[in-house]
Amino acid sequence: MPVNSGSSCIFEVDPIAMTVTGNTICPNTGMSERGLAYDPVTNTFYIGTWFDGTIKHFDTNGNILDSAAVNLPISGLAYNPSNGHLLVQQNFGGGDDIVVLDALNNYAVLGSFPILDGGSPAITPGGGAGAEFDCLGNLWVIDQNTQTVYKVESGESAGCAVDIPWFSADPTEGSVAASGGTADVSGHFDSTGLLPGLRQAQLHVKTTTPYTVPGVPVTLTVRFNDVPDDNQFEAFIYGAAGAGVMFGGPPNCPAGILSFCPDNVVTRADMAGYLWRAAMGANTPPPVYQNIFHDVTFNQYNSFYIQGMFDLGVTAGCGGGNYCPDVPVTRAQMSALVWKDQHGDEAPPPCTGVFNDVPCPDGFAVDYIEGLYNEGVVVGCGNGNFCPNVGITNGQMSVFLVKAFNIPHL
Repeated sequence: MPVNSGSSCIFEVDPIAMTVTGNTICPNTGMSERGLAYDPVTNTFYIGTWFDGTIKHFDTNGNILDSAAVNLPISGLAYNPSNGHLLVQQNFGGGDDIVVLDALNNYAVLGSFPILDGGSPAITPGGGAGAEFDCLGNLWVIDQNTQTVYKVESGESAGCAVDIPWFSADPTEGSVAASGGTADVSGHFDSTGLLPGLRQAQLHVKTTTPYTVPGVPVTLTVRFNDVPDDNQFEAFIYGAAGAGVMFGGPPNCPAGILSFCPDNVVTRADMAGYLWRAAMGANTPPPVYQNIFHDVTFNQYNSFYIQGMFDLGVTAGCGGGNYCPDVPVTRAQMSALVWKDQHGDEAPPPCTGVFNDVPCPDGFAVDYIEGLYNEGVVVGCGNGNFCPNVGITNGQMSVFLVKAFNIPHL
């Protein structure tokens, strides 16, 4: 799928007919992009450009899952699904041609290396224009100035596919008659050692014919003891848990690690962890707590996440130098917090009077509530009301987060 530089959409091309199919994926990046990489494990993409030096990670619907300003002049990207390494080809001279980032750890820099030809720089200044792995882990890059393609030893072990640790197929290879034969393949799921939550992947079927076989989606949901099939928030709970945003278990849910307690009310301490992981990624560590609030100690539950939310400007505490970590969060308060976590300093549009019990323009957080409502993130509580002063539960919180931050769910 190539990127069209005029629209930043990805356009699907039929590899047999070599024609554009009409299918597109158009993430809202706001600018022309230059590098593209695909993750076959999660069926997601990475994109970036030298204009803003930012990596954007998005799904097949174009939803931005996470992003990070890496401050690199990005001209090409290649992703290693076996270890999460994202190789960035730089477009401007003055540094190594390739920078290796850890996409599973907030895009931390792991190293860099030049591309040499006979001991001399191979890529001309401003020549970087694309990168990709082959099935043996070799990196292929292009110099647009000289129209030269280079095969580079990357030091990576990337292949065309990686094993799904929780799924196996039997047999792993076989043959069918050219006249239209079939072959049965059995699949086995293994949840051993996995925490509750949704996991998604794709089976890639290799063939010796010129025709490709579409990926076969596979999903595994490891269940919580207290989230049955008829729970109205089931899909969102397992989506948030699978993404590592909401874990369940103590202290918000004292019933144990296999419980979610969907009806328990979210506290301000809980909220800090949920919002940080939703916005920054589950693998991004929060900053060290700096004792900024009188009622939160260094070793207290979620103190580092509280520091993170403070640093992001999402919350400033509850007044008097306190944070009130054990106080429940209302639906109105959470609307304001989610909007700020999602949009930063961008103000929501002025209210129009959507809900009967949230006066416009004088109702608390009314602009934030209606802003999320207009984005499809929140709905009311029935009869044209929003119930702004009611404490938000874990189940309701999972809906807020999954919808606001485009977390994959069934």
